[in-house]
Amino acid sequence: MLSIYAKNKMYDRAHEMLQSIRESGLHPDLITYNSLMDMYAGGGECWKAEVILKEIQKAGGKYDLVSYNTVVKGFAGKGSSRTL
Repeated sequence: MLSIYAKNKMYDRAHEMLQSIRESGLHPDLITYNSLMDMYAGGGECWKAEVILKEIQKAGGKYDLVSYNTVVKGFAGKGSSRTL
């Protein structure tokens, strides 16, 4: 369900769904996080994508090459030389 919101750029609904997942005591998987990062990065909200990447790290989770490249691609698309 979350990926549907992400694909349709429904940022608020996607964020609400993530909050609901967390409030239910569940832990989002990497695919969920990657979908959100892709949504934010593709929509020019690179900083929000980076926040999600850092949340994964903070929680002790592992992100993959797709995760990292999604955020980098978002910043590159905006012409940023930001390093993660």
